Amino acid sequence: MSTPAPIVIPTTLDAAQQKKLIRHMLLYNLEDIGKESMIFMAGDKDKYGAEIKPWTDEEAAHMAVALKMLAPTNTEYIVLPGGKNAGDAMVGDATAKTLGEAIGEGCCPKLQVVIMQGTELTDAGLSALVKGLGKCPHFRDLTVACNKISDVGFKSLVDVFLSGAFDKVERLNISGEMFLKHDITDASALPFAKALAEGDIKLLDLKELNFQDTMIGDETVSLIGLALGRGNLPKLENLYLMGCPKLTDASAKAIADGINARKRMPMLRDIRLGYTEVTKAGKELIKDAARAKGKKISVILQLLGGELPDKD
Repeated sequence: MSTPAPIVIPTTLDAAQQKKLIRHMLLYNLEDIGKESMIFMAGDKDKYGAEIKPWTDEEAAHMAVALKMLAPTNTEYIVLPGGKNAGDAMVGDATAKTLGEAIGEGCCPKLQVVIMQGTELTDAGLSALVKGLGKCPHFRDLTVACNKISDVGFKSLVDVFLSGAFDKVERLNISGEMFLKHDITDASALPFAKALAEGDIKLLDLKELNFQDTMIGDETVSLIGLALGRGNLPKLENLYLMGCPKLTDASAKAIADGINARKRMPMLRDIRLGYTEVTKAGKELIKDAARAKGKKISVILQLLGGELPDKD
């Protein structure tokens, strides 16, 4: 099989490229892109029921070029989902790199949310994307789930956190998927968790942390528990660790210890540990810690074909 030719992204869009982009985004002119608060790029049906082809990486990258041409824009949300069917075109690194460059140059000063889920995004694209996002003062939500990310890509994200950026982040979703896990291990996750515990990374607004279907281990979760116990994650409500095969009851104990270390029950309300090596005994450690604070917490060991969600 021959290697596809690399995508060449222009610095500006010519008339034909602008026309194609406008039609695909169902807008009237190029300037309208800069006025939109949300950019949602997915194959579906338009208002007349006609099929819209999924975006290719080149087409989505052209959108990023348009944002640069129209800077500053009103863009607050950028959603770039993958194709719905096998063989669908996918956005990927060309989009992420072009978008990261445009954002880094200040084209989207109001940007808050980027979702790039189920795409062809790899470490190289993620590194370029987060470098640009680190310059967005209002950024609060990064979802890069179900892509092709490893320690290399996650380390680039950790470096941006360590620079002091992303201090307003409310959701971080770096999860893989059941049969295609993100190869994120303690090699990159441990420095992140340690920095959280020691206060070098301040995520005081973080509400959701999702490492689901990655390869992190007990050491990382132990430090997340320590960060929780020290009050460094005061708003954390949801901790998703399902499908992390290296996790054991040591992780559950660390979370319980974090709860026990607080005078009052933390905001935690939903912990998912299904398809790990955590047992019911580990689950009960967490629930007992919450009960000791007079609170209830949902700790789910399995979501499919097994233990039902908590009812107490």
